[in-house]
Amino acid sequence: MVFGLGPSELLVILIIVILIYGGKRIPEIGHGLGKSIREFKKAKNQYENQHDVVEKWLNESPVSETKKVSSANGTDKANGSGKSSSEEVKEKINRIR
Repeated sequence: MVFGLGPSELLVILIIVILIYGGKRIPEIGHGLGKSIREFKKAKNQYENQHDVVEKWLNESPVSETKKVSSANGTDKANGSGKSSSEEVKEKINRIR
């Protein structure tokens, strides 16, 4: 049962749809629906891949820098910028956006 509808109700709805749109137009509607679902999945996968790349980059980049951080004042000795590694990560995230 789909949405609480039995087979007889679905058959009646299908007959009404065929009468309204005609037999030739139903495949076009199905094709358009399938195409939109594929595009949605493609966009979702692209977003997930980008998110994974950014997350991997953020996890790898600060690790090497945090070993060089001075414990006295929290500044990065490697580049002499005077910024803590957490500030640099925030800047990287803002650059990505």
